[in-house]
Amino acid sequence: MATLPPDADQVQLLVSPRKPLRLLFVCVGNSCRSQMAEGLAQAMGGDRVAAESAGTSPGDKVAPKAVEVLAELGIDISRHRPKLVTRDMLDRADRSFTMGCDARDQCPAPWLGSSGDWEIEDPVGQGLDKYREVRDDIRRHLQELFAEEGIPDLLARRGGGRAARRRRGK
Repeated sequence: MATLPPDADQVQLLVSPRKPLRLLFVCVGNSCRSQMAEGLAQAMGGDRVAAESAGTSPGDKVAPKAVEVLAELGIDISRHRPKLVTRDMLDRADRSFTMGCDARDQCPAPWLGSSGDWEIEDPVGQGLDKYREVRDDIRRHLQELFAEEGIPDLLARRGGGRAARRRRGK
């Protein structure tokens, strides 16, 4: 009987790569929180994650301050566009999350069958510090989710976060 080398787990990953965890982040406008969650999830999870976001009533563009606070971490969502949530998106997601609903008549939570509502405060109309708070709150949720799923935080490995902001003098 053959014995496996000490790094058999790594060899096994090369032979049969894991299917990425498919995540869907949904809010009403898909212009801020869910877009930040998509960008963060993809940066943190790399090829172990396939993230997308959508809204029940998508806005016209991603909030410029959301783009700015993710750029502070080296994440570019400047080309993202708000999208309408579809049945196909829901069907292909392994886990789906709502960001918190202020507009109860448009809130996706009741029909989403989501893995949870993260109850993230909507920073629209507030300053950059509030956007940073929201970004960091989303990141904490993702770190907990990735720890449960055994997915390493690649953003932390490459120095994204407080240390990166200090280096840039923020």
